[in-house]
Amino acid sequence: MAFAQVNTGVIAAIVREFGLSGDFLSVGRLYPNTDVTGAYLRRLCATHGFDPTAVAGIADDERAPDEAAFFTMLGFSGSASLDVSIVERPDHLFDMNEATLPADLHSRFDLVYNNGTLEHLFHLPNALSNFTRLCRVGGCVLHSVPTNNHLDHGFYQPSPGLFFDHAAANRLEIVLSRMYRRPDKRPDTPLEPFGPDFYDPRREGERTLDGNIYSYFVMLRRLPDSLDDQIPFQGRYDPETKTGSGGGGRVEALHSQIASQRAEIDKLVSLLRQSEENASLLVENYEKRLKRLQDNNTELLRKTLGMS
Repeated sequence: MAFAQVNTGVIAAIVREFGLSGDFLSVGRLYPNTDVTGAYLRRLCATHGFDPTAVAGIADDERAPDEAAFFTMLGFSGSASLDVSIVERPDHLFDMNEATLPADLHSRFDLVYNNGTLEHLFHLPNALSNFTRLCRVGGCVLHSVPTNNHLDHGFYQPSPGLFFDHAAANRLEIVLSRMYRRPDKRPDTPLEPFGPDFYDPRREGERTLDGNIYSYFVMLRRLPDSLDDQIPFQGRYDPETKTGSGGGGRVEALHSQIASQRAEIDKLVSLLRQSEENASLLVENYEKRLKRLQDNNTELLRKTLGMS
């Protein structure tokens, strides 16, 4: 899969902005395009403050040998690839359409990157689940997908609402959501930001775009209580709440129900504590009365024995 200036610049900026590091995995083997040269990579380092040591051996007009050089330059301690094709010579061979991820790949990476692979995977539910499973708790999954005017590029052109509803159902934190556009697909045509810095479909709603080509970057963080197999409702058309990606979703309704139940539980706990306090007072009074009774009996016995 080609890896060109058009996306490397965006990735470098995101890595710097969010301080990403650790073990990196690319889902879909990446091959730097002819425009990803030593001179270009050193310009990226100067722009974003990365150490150029990792690319010092690449001549100015020489193409980067593989994606590992780029992600090592960005500060990742490890860089690996996963692909379905043995021809691509990936580090890990696996079909993301499959339901069961190999055990040795679970929770293994700090950043899992989808550079336009997801739209080519027919089984989206399995694929999205596997992306989460590959990621460590606290780590992130970064998706870059075509979202408009990429006719027949892949099976799908995912909308932001897909990721928002998926994240809500699986308790994933959305830390980045940005739309980009460009007038054509030439490698030297840069991506231009479109819309708000954090593109939220719950606020933006359904919209018709112009003739530009649109791409969407979204980053999801895996939390300690995150799930990986929950199927979301499209919140925009949820018959129960009419919320979700259009304003909250059935998941938010459940959160409200849970909060109400928690309030009831807190009331019961408070009553139990009051009952415990009352019980403690009763026991204390009983013990005092028992002691007085014992003292009276002892005194009475002493007087009786003295009389005898």
